[in-house]
Amino acid sequence: MKSIVTFYFAAVLAAAATYTVPTTGVAATLTYRVIDTEVIIDSCNWDVSGELEIPDSIEGNRVTSVGAGAFAERNGLTSVKIGNSVASIGEYAFWGCINLTMVTIGNSVTSIGTGAFHHCTSLTSVTIPDSVTSIRESAFDGCTSLTGVRIPDSVTSIAEYAFWGTGLTRVIIGNSVTSIRKATFASCINLTSVTIGNSVTSIGTGAFQHCTSLTSVTIPDNVTSIEGYAFYQCTSLTSAKIGNSVALIWGWAFYRCTSLTSVIFEGVSPTMGSSAFSSLGEGAKAIVQPVYASSFGGVGALRNGLIVEWAELQITRSGLVNAGTFFIEFKAPGLGYRVMSSPTLDFNNAVEVDPTLEPISATDNRFEFSVNGSRNFYRLEAAIQ
Repeated sequence: MKSIVTFYFAAVLAAAATYTVPTTGVAATLTYRVIDTEVIIDSCNWDVSGELEIPDSIEGNRVTSVGAGAFAERNGLTSVKIGNSVASIGEYAFWGCINLTMVTIGNSVTSIGTGAFHHCTSLTSVTIPDSVTSIRESAFDGCTSLTGVRIPDSVTSIAEYAFWGTGLTRVIIGNSVTSIRKATFASCINLTSVTIGNSVTSIGTGAFQHCTSLTSVTIPDNVTSIEGYAFYQCTSLTSAKIGNSVALIWGWAFYRCTSLTSVIFEGVSPTMGSSAFSSLGEGAKAIVQPVYASSFGGVGALRNGLIVEWAELQITRSGLVNAGTFFIEFKAPGLGYRVMSSPTLDFNNAVEVDPTLEPISATDNRFEFSVNGSRNFYRLEAAIQ
């Protein structure tokens, strides 16, 4: 890679102009080109050091792009502020800047290029502005000191390996990202918390594999597939919640999650590939809604390494709607429950109540029924036995 970048630098130096920018250390001599009044920065002197602010304009022309490899391996840089005129950060633009600790990206940048900050091992802070729509392959991979990042709602695409092997402890993925790609957050061994936006529809191969500090994960309802090895060997993962639209979990998706003992399924059983849930914690359970239990093989069945159990029902509110109508609200929402009535707390001889309002979809969570004034006790129980 280094020889290719060096050749590229040599090619542009002959025809390019230079511009000097002061820093807190050795000044930056920028090599640049002007195309239709827009400046592309191609290179910088190797001994540049300190804090660098990339200007908004050079000789009256707007700086719109940091070119491929422009600041690669400039190890004296400690912080970089990218001006608001810059729209794109090119491939490997800051690759291997091992002393770089902080980057401020201007609010006109729409794309962070492939490997842009690859192996910036001292980078602890980066602000991704709301203008960014794509984060390309390996953009931050190997940034072992980077502990937190917010992916803004403007971002629609995060490419493969984008944050592979970083020091991230927490991740918030915005609500425009549609897919988490192959190995995007793989080997983030300090990652304990991830919030997946509701726009995500698929989680790619090995997306979070070897995230050995991740303790829980919630797959939102819009996700339809979890690909192979997605959470492979996440050895601290104790619980996972699978949204009600997940139709396919590929083989080995949760393989060797040795602490995983509880997987909550919000909907019907997805198709599961070979060993999707193999080598889990002892007695690992699939917690399912009663109405969907048969799709998992029924209570007590072994489904891809998981023992099927009904979800625990929790009453959240209850009381009178009016003098003649009582209500019960519960979670998790869904079909498959019924109201039972008894004059005593002994429900062995309880009778089923005929409700005036009852759940008719997987998201409903309320019963209403008439009361006649006599003293009765009510409870919800699974309608499917």
